[in-house]
Amino acid sequence: NGDALEMSLHPQLVDKFIVLFEYCSTIVCNRCNPSQKAMLVAMAKNRLDGVALAIGDGANDVSMIQASNVGIGIMGKEGTQASLAAD
Repeated sequence: NGDALEMSLHPQLVDKFIVLFEYCSTIVCNRCNPSQKAMLVAMAKNRLDGVALAIGDGANDVSMIQASNVGIGIMGKEGTQASLAAD
């Protein structure tokens, strides 16, 4: 959840969180606020090897999509904001 993610992204814990991420091929986050999603993608993009892909379906995903290397926006019930921000 967002509270746990906020604690994990604290400057004193972020290095340990990165070590955990290095063992993962995929990172999925939900129930986080838009700024947390964007921070997580930016951290993965800057600190890990590879490409950061973000997939979202609503306005709350726009900052995450823009922070990624590749952004995919899904048009649906949530509207078109995510698809307009996508690559």
